[in-house]
Amino acid sequence: MFRFFKHRLPARKFKNSSSTETPVGPGRPSRAWVRTDYNLASVSSKGRKFGVRPVLGKRRTDWTLGNTERDTYGWTPLLWAAKFGYEGIAKMLLNREDVNPNTMETFDDEETPLSQAAKGGHEGIVNRLLEREDINIDQALALYDGTVLFYAAREGWEVAVKILLERGDVNPDEVDSCGQTPLASAAACGHGGIVKMLLKQENVNPDQADTDGRTPLWWAAQIGHEGVVKMLLDREDVNPNKADTEYNLTPLSWAAWRGNEGVVKMLLGRGGVLTTIPDRDNQTSLSLALSRGHYGVAKIILD
Repeated sequence: MFRFFKHRLPARKFKNSSSTETPVGPGRPSRAWVRTDYNLASVSSKGRKFGVRPVLGKRRTDWTLGNTERDTYGWTPLLWAAKFGYEGIAKMLLNREDVNPNTMETFDDEETPLSQAAKGGHEGIVNRLLEREDINIDQALALYDGTVLFYAAREGWEVAVKILLERGDVNPDEVDSCGQTPLASAAACGHGGIVKMLLKQENVNPDQADTDGRTPLWWAAQIGHEGVVKMLLDREDVNPNKADTEYNLTPLSWAAWRGNEGVVKMLLGRGGVLTTIPDRDNQTSLSLALSRGHYGVAKIILD
């Protein structure tokens, strides 16, 4: 008999029962008593890999919560493992054919193991889930209505992005509720490898603006990711003069305000980049650079 938890009350055996149970409260034995040494969901939620292995063995199949059964919160063992990033436990569960990788929790947001792992930043579990042929990508909900690809692109998970792009059921240009694409998310975070992969997709618009008019180039220039800026400027279908709708700042305006000389040089080297577009306060890229004391940037603009 395996035992995985320490109890304040000692385990007791009851007549006509071969199971050792522990009461959750005072009173006579009833259905409220739980067999804690075989509570797979509880073991999974605590990351106790040493406890999951014997529970998943074939010698005992009468645990209280089985491979796909839910606890009182509507969660399965795989959901718990995905949420907390217990990759070893997730691997053992996903190796079984009787574990459904698409089971949604019913207590809160009806999320799946894939969405939980993506939101939690657990790259290894995301990759293992994507290796399952029966994984349902569209079913995986995420924060702000973003897709799993959006999260993988934002976090810089190149392996996950590659797996997703090789599938036929993933739209690489699908936006979140703010209108941001996976490409814009990767560009904003400076993940050049992922930007390169996404730009190779025929159905990805490299100049797609979000609800505030911010394009992938706008994000890369605003934050200063020079490598990403170069890749985007190499595309003829990217407009380097597109400003956001909130402040009317162009990529050049942001780079000048930030004092990023490298990005300013790349933008002006593209040709056709306007230096006279005013923001909502009627300041041009030159006046923005001077107002911040970036005289090197001002000189580049004037030259």
